[in-house]
Amino acid sequence: MSAVSGLQSMGWDPEVVYVHTIRPLDKELIRESVWKTGHVLTIEEHMESGGLGDDVLRATRDIMNVRWTGIAVPDAFVTGYGTYREHCEGLGLSAEGILSRVAEAFGRPAAKARARGSSEEDRCHDPLGCGEINATPSASGPSSAER
Repeated sequence: MSAVSGLQSMGWDPEVVYVHTIRPLDKELIRESVWKTGHVLTIEEHMESGGLGDDVLRATRDIMNVRWTGIAVPDAFVTGYGTYREHCEGLGLSAEGILSRVAEAFGRPAAKARARGSSEEDRCHDPLGCGEINATPSASGPSSAER
C-alpha cells in the first residue's frame, strides 16, 4: 500500500484489489477491475509460476488490449543471506520495486485516455460472450494496481 502515493505522483490512479485467497478466486471482481483499467500488476510472495499471476491471467485472457506485468519470486533458488525485508527489496517486492516495475512495464499514463470499450478491439472476444463482465467501462484512464 505504500506504493500507492508514489504511483499517484507518477500520474496513475491505482485501483488496489486485495486478493486474500486464490481459492476461491473472485474472478468477477478481478475482471471488472481489469475491464475498467486495462492494466494489471500482480504482486505476490510466491513463485512466478502457478500463483496469483497465472490465475489472474487465465481469468482475464479474453479481455482485449490489457497490459500485464507481475512481481513474484523467480522460479529459481533465492541465494544469499539477509533479512526478510532485504530479500523482498532484492526481489522487487517493495514500494520502490513496484514503482520501478510500473515505469518499466507501463511507462507514464496517457494524458487523456479514451473510454475502454469504445472500439471493437477493446471488447471481449470470448466465443461464449462476455456475460461475466458487469462493469461499465470507465473513462477515468489507465491505472496500475495490485490485482
